[in-house]
Amino acid sequence: MLKLRLNAIELLGLLKKKYDYKLLSEMLELPPSILCRYVKGRVLPNKSRSERILALFSEKMLTEMIKAKITRTEEGFYDLYEVVKDIRLQKLIGKVAFNEFSYVPVNKLLTVAADGIPIAVEVANEFNVDLIIAKQRKDLSVRDCLEEKIIRTPPIIEYLYIPRRAIKRGENVLIVDDLIRSGKTVITLARLTERAGGNIVGVFSIAMIEGMAEKLREELGMTCQIKSIVTLP
Repeated sequence: MLKLRLNAIELLGLLKKKYDYKLLSEMLELPPSILCRYVKGRVLPNKSRSERILALFSEKMLTEMIKAKITRTEEGFYDLYEVVKDIRLQKLIGKVAFNEFSYVPVNKLLTVAADGIPIAVEVANEFNVDLIIAKQRKDLSVRDCLEEKIIRTPPIIEYLYIPRRAIKRGENVLIVDDLIRSGKTVITLARLTERAGGNIVGVFSIAMIEGMAEKLREELGMTCQIKSIVTLP
C-alpha cells in the first residue's frame, strides 16, 4: 500500500533526527545504507519494513511526545488539551492509526462531538472515508435519527444521536476517540453502529485508562483490535 510506505518514510525522517543510523539499524535490523536511501527518498520500503518503521516511531517517539503533553487537573482528571490542539502531532497520530488498522477495510469513522473530533478528522483523512460525528443533541435539520443513552456517574442520563442513514448496513466502522476513561462513550457508539447494521472493525484512541480494553471486550463481546497509543494508570 503506497500510503503506508510514504508514511513510513516521513516518520523515519523524524526518527533520524533523534537517533543516528547505527542505532536505527540495530532497532530495525536493517543496514544503515538501506535506511539512508529510505530517508533520502531514493527508494520506498516494502510493506513489512514500513510496518516496522511505523511501530518503532509509535513506541520510541510518539508515545513520549503525547505523554509530555498530557496534564492532570487539580481534581485528578487527565487533560489532553495540549495534545488535541497540536495539529502537527494530530497528523502523526493519524498516520500511526492508519498503520494499525490498514489491514481491515474501513468504510466509515465514528466519533463523538467533543475533543475526539480533531484526531478523528486526521484518521478519516488517512483512510479517505467519511466521518460521522455523534452529537448530544438532535440536529434539527435531520429528521430521522438513531439514539442511544449513556448513564454517567453520578447518575445522569445523556443521549447520543446520529442520522439513521449515516451508516449503511454492512459497512465497516472504526470508532475513534481522544481519551477512553470509563468506556461508556465507546460502548454507546458501538451500539449505535450495531443498530445501524454496521460492523465494528476497531477502536482507536490517543490515550486509554488501564483496563479499558478488557472492559470493552467483556461488555460488547468485541473481537476486533482495540488500540491506544498511551495507557494511563
